Amino acid sequence: MYTKIHTEGIILKKHDTGEADHMYRIFTKDLGVIYARARGIRKMTSKLRHTLQVFSHIECSLIQGKGSLQLTNAEVYEHFGSLLAPHKDKRERLGRIVALIQKLVSGNEAQENLYMTLKEGVTHMTHHTTTEEEARRLEALLVLRVLHTLGYVGNPDWFGYLLGGPYVSDMILGEMGRVETRVVREVNRSLRTIHT
Repeated sequence: MYTKIHTEGIILKKHDTGEADHMYRIFTKDLGVIYARARGIRKMTSKLRHTLQVFSHIECSLIQGKGSLQLTNAEVYEHFGSLLAPHKDKRERLGRIVALIQKLVSGNEAQENLYMTLKEGVTHMTHHTTTEEEARRLEALLVLRVLHTLGYVGNPDWFGYLLGGPYVSDMILGEMGRVETRVVREVNRSLRTIHT
């Protein structure tokens, strides 16, 4: 028996498989990080060919078959990857955040807070972050929130207000300027414990 699933997600990674298929790693709101195959997507006639790009925010339909998920349909909310194409620094910063999430989150367990943190961060990086300084602060904030959500960082008084939710504002990034050095120190300390 097959199960139909509808959820939203952000495409983290894709690679070719088979003659005309792609395998996608998608961070979904309802299922966590999943792998899903899109059959025939590399064919010129595929209706999903231009929809499923890395860093795209999508609404997708999946079918759970015998041990694997098949991606059957998708609609794009936003192609973050295309919007970030001319901004190498922003792409690299988001790439590091995605790599951290891929390293720390395994299996398909819902991580809605983490998903919302990534989605809001990517949205802010794409549409509101204009300077390298803002991008650097946003990266530090997102890494802090990822580590906190997964239990690697506590909730100290001096930066607890930065962890109040997934949303990002210019005011929060301004506050990051005040405590950025301490946040980076805390993030690096946590990352060292993960790598040992």
